[in-house]
Amino acid sequence: MTDWAECNHVLANNSPPGVLGSVTALAFDRYSELLWVGSASGQLSAHYSADLQRYTSFAAHGTLATPSPLKALLLDERLVYSTGESGLHAASRRGLTRWSAPAKSHAPTLTLSGMTASPLAASSDLIAGGLSQQLSHTGTPGPDDVLLVVNKNSGSVVRTVASDAPILHLRKSSRLVCAGTSGGHIQLRDPRSLAIEHRLHAHPGGLIDIAAEGNLIYSIGWTVRLGHPVAEPLVKVHDLRTMRALVPIPFAASGGPAMLTVHPKLASTVIVAAPQGQFQIVDTGNPGEGMFYQMNTRSYATCMDMSPSGDFLAFGEGDGSVRLWSSSPDPSPLRFNMYDSDPPEAADAPEAAEPVNWTPAMPLSSIGLPYYKEPLLSYLNYDNYGLDSSALLRPTPKLDSAVLATMRVVDGLGYAPLPKQLRGQRNLVKTPARGKDRRRIGAPLFRSEQEREAARRAAAGIVDSPAVTAGADAPSSPSATTLTGEGVSSMPSYYRLQTIQYSKFGIEDFDFGFYNKTPFSGLETHIQNSYANAYLQALHYLAPLRTLAQSHITQECEREHCLLCEAGFLFRMLTDAKGANCQATNFLRAFGNIPRSASLGLLDKDESPGSDQAYANLVQSLNRFVLDSFVSEAVWGSTSDGRQNLVRRAIGIDAVTKTSCGSCGVASERESKSHVVDLIYPRKALSNETALPSDFASVLKESLTRPTTSKTMCRSCKATNVILKSRRVFLDESKLPVVLSINAAVHTEDQLQHWLSPSRRKGGEQRPYLPAQVEFGLHGDDLTVRGIWDESEAAAAGSIRYVLRSLIVQIQDDKDAPHLVALERVPDSEREQAEGKGPWYLFNDFLVRNISDMEARSFNGPWKVPAVLFFERADAATALDLSSLPLRIPPSILCQDINISKHRDPARSRHKVLSATETLSAGTMIAIDSEFVALSQEETEVRSDGTRSLIRPTRSSLARVSVVRGQGEKADVPFIDDHIYTREQVVDYLTQFSGIVHGDLDPETSRHTLVPLKTAYKKLRLLVDLGCVFIGHGLSKDFRIINIHVPASQVVDTVDLFHSASHPRKLSLKFLSWFLLKRDIQSGTSEEGHDSIEDASAALQLYELYENFKRDNRLDDVMEDLYEEGRRMVSIAVIAGTLQRSGQADVFTVALMTELEAAPSPKSLAGCRPVYRRYRRAGRASHRRVGTGTSLAPARHLSGANCCLYYLQIKCLNAREGDMRDRAVRPKHP
Repeated sequence: MTDWAECNHVLANNSPPGVLGSVTALAFDRYSELLWVGSASGQLSAHYSADLQRYTSFAAHGTLATPSPLKALLLDERLVYSTGESGLHAASRRGLTRWSAPAKSHAPTLTLSGMTASPLAASSDLIAGGLSQQLSHTGTPGPDDVLLVVNKNSGSVVRTVASDAPILHLRKSSRLVCAGTSGGHIQLRDPRSLAIEHRLHAHPGGLIDIAAEGNLIYSIGWTVRLGHPVAEPLVKVHDLRTMRALVPIPFAASGGPAMLTVHPKLASTVIVAAPQGQFQIVDTGNPGEGMFYQMNTRSYATCMDMSPSGDFLAFGEGDGSVRLWSSSPDPSPLRFNMYDSDPPEAADAPEAAEPVNWTPAMPLSSIGLPYYKEPLLSYLNYDNYGLDSSALLRPTPKLDSAVLATMRVVDGLGYAPLPKQLRGQRNLVKTPARGKDRRRIGAPLFRSEQEREAARRAAAGIVDSPAVTAGADAPSSPSATTLTGEGVSSMPSYYRLQTIQYSKFGIEDFDFGFYNKTPFSGLETHIQNSYANAYLQALHYLAPLRTLAQSHITQECEREHCLLCEAGFLFRMLTDAKGANCQATNFLRAFGNIPRSASLGLLDKDESPGSDQAYANLVQSLNRFVLDSFVSEAVWGSTSDGRQNLVRRAIGIDAVTKTSCGSCGVASERESKSHVVDLIYPRKALSNETALPSDFASVLKESLTRPTTSKTMCRSCKATNVILKSRRVFLDESKLPVVLSINAAVHTEDQLQHWLSPSRRKGGEQRPYLPAQVEFGLHGDDLTVRGIWDESEAAAAGSIRYVLRSLIVQIQDDKDAPHLVALERVPDSEREQAEGKGPWYLFNDFLVRNISDMEARSFNGPWKVPAVLFFERADAATALDLSSLPLRIPPSILCQDINISKHRDPARSRHKVLSATETLSAGTMIAIDSEFVALSQEETEVRSDGTRSLIRPTRSSLARVSVVRGQGEKADVPFIDDHIYTREQVVDYLTQFSGIVHGDLDPETSRHTLVPLKTAYKKLRLLVDLGCVFIGHGLSKDFRIINIHVPASQVVDTVDLFHSASHPRKLSLKFLSWFLLKRDIQSGTSEEGHDSIEDASAALQLYELYENFKRDNRLDDVMEDLYEEGRRMVSIAVIAGTLQRSGQADVFTVALMTELEAAPSPKSLAGCRPVYRRYRRAGRASHRRVGTGTSLAPARHLSGANCCLYYLQIKCLNAREGDMRDRAVRPKHP
């Protein structure tokens, strides 16, 4: 028997003074020479080697005010997992938090007490359990008595399983999860479902500790004597194969056993310890030969663990110290682990200073101070050491010469009057104009600023060059930057994170054309989960997937949130936009509303479980989720006709996994289907091993075939510990997908080094790690993969060639937040054959530019990390024939009266759907208007100077859309008037502007025609495809929110028809209808709001009136009258607003509108005051002439505003309301 002795004793408690910090958990690290110690205050610390040198210490659970004891520890090769009373925590060995999983979000009253890993080798689940308040108080289990299953990669709670008893301990055996309860039972649960398979009644008074190893489970607990619980002096042993108890092991120390662990190398040897410091090492086969030892403790033992090598025992004590025992008096040659493990990562050692050969004759001043390459924090630039707005280190301002000239000194103080040029300028910081500042940093001017700049240059007589007027690249434009050389070692500026700047006119004022001068459209970033933009661009340029998605929207899909439908709509918009910026609003909205996307941690929100992981990992999970969703959503026809799922055929990887026994040679087969390939990189070779091939083709082959070797029992020959070999094989070329989706799976620095390795040379040619094409060959069960860098190389006979189509990479620069970009090889049929431009394009959200092939496939620095790759078969058109798929939405949807409202009022249904005889064709005029509701309010930032900056605009949703016939016998009759059903919470119905009230969008309460958003979108998509011309007012913003692109040739916007280039202001639909149509629209109360049918009809009539004016050559005169009348209305609004703010006017605006003919046209309030004073004096005189018998107050009590109103009412009593309007429309020169 080994002679054990104490070799070290250190204080491991790192808790603040006054906080109880006993050691509650111990664990030896199997991957490093570390001993991890958890305390009662929630502190977790690590000690290195047998000397127990402090390595790291950090707070894992609880706070200083509310400490939470650490209950259990688990370690793997990446992270350290710990359990506290309120949740689970994962951190790296350096102490950096990876994730935290609070239990209160799923079980508010649950107090955790144990944790274990799943015994399944391929599982990444952690299982935690405990006791709820209800069970502890009443004895009956409540809704919070559950087992939590947590994904150890993301920290998200995968599921919960009900528990019928309080859980004290959780351990894993070779195939079961062992849960010890407070009642003395040991529950044996299935690792997949966590259902209870067996119960072992071990101790009648309750459990103290359990340990499992192989097929044996050991337990210590309480017994009941004379009605009191007493520690049972036995260690119970159960065999999990027979579910029977074996001979117990006696433990004769006073106080009974309190801690238990199993020897890691000898499964039949256990170590049992008592709180007083006695411990026994005993073999279950020879219990009589056990050895007792006594620790020299001044406190009491709380926990225990044995090193994986079996040479060290660690004991935690109540005073916060740790005692280390070794199996040899000299522990220096011993290690914690059985093998040489890598030393823990340590801080970088400071560089040693160069020695100075100093002699007595050398002056000390020649040695000098240390040399620094960068300025120190204490360095002060005396030339420019502060800003005018800085509260500290503010430079003394220079006094104005006018102040010094008039200053007089009295008692040492100078006094001077403030010069005129400085009045109103005190305490103001001089900042450059925002337009100039944006020019300086290379950002574009807003479109409104560009219009003002163009007007200024035109007024100054400055003529722009043809290059400027044609929209050539500006020097500061990111699209004008060129590259030199074959690669880029430092990150170019156009890879940086792109953000949208907002002006007071909203997002429509942002110049997206500055960032994209190509015929390919980018995607905007102001939408939640817009990190998926790069992934959506990659899917769009995969021709088979794009065709399948666009064909899917022609089917009747009943899914409310169908990603394949939304992808089809998005791909149509990107195809039709031809370089105009687009938004993935509807796709990302449907993606965010799918519950499974939130549970998998795919949402880019602060409350999402996976929001703290890198975007490269996030987009790989997104890739797997979206492709699986596409396959489940793509149903072409019924299942009875035998037609296959074409999406499954396009992206599915159909293989057969063959397993053979090394003993009997019997082979078995099973189907293996997947949609994504995760790359598996070769491990780092040892010094005496030959390095495995690490080129891309070899890595891809190993990842596809996945050859594995394992030792287990053969079901055929019943032999144990035999070698089973398995690998995936492809039977024929039809099992290979048309689109090969690959997750790069770069998680460590060693894996990234494969992509950053120096370029290989072949015949003097420099080539990157990633080939342009890969070639697959099937020879029986053998699969060969070969990289092709020269695309002109002829394909081998019988081989299948794949072309690299898309890359999604994560950009992570020190000065930028991590983000994703897409690198696309645009098909030759879709790109312009411009001279000098290759097929590769960079899609950095809304920034799109052409790049070289070498830049796209090279990884010359850690700032560019691969995430997802897509390869497409060169013979995709023949491998998967999609020419017969329908690509047009059936027009019958416009003839159907679709409604999901249960209480629709026929009186409110004002539209008549198209009849079978009505046809819409290219050029058919229709009028449209839409109403919207707000799903979230805008986010603004208030600066210190009081100005506001828009961070994120209001998120709106379509609430109502009305389409009116524009020609024919039923002209001006609506055929679409749909309210849109939404499940999302509406924060503002905008009733004053939309006319939508609470309940209008709910199928249970709405009295209108209610349809899903996808149905309304299909109707609009069909109208665009038919070539109809949309007439409306402010359609660009409406189409943006609807998330549909309509070509400019199909849009007639009355905002632009009645707009003069010499006037910056655009006229409202209400004013145009009042002035030109003599109709008052949008005049409902705040409960009624706008009527979209009325607005669409008004826009249609305005267009017809515009055509009449243009035909009669009256358009210029009408435009002049419009803006002249608009100026008068603005002046009236200024006066009326002033009187309304003073509380003196009620109908002043109405009265003054009838006086427009005689009143002047003042441009400011100062010019309006003489008119107001003249009307006030006339009103007093008119009141006196009327005399008594009137209802007005005496003249001396009549206010100035009321006198003005009185005079106007009398003067305009017999005036006709339409005279002035008719004169305004009448041409001045007949």
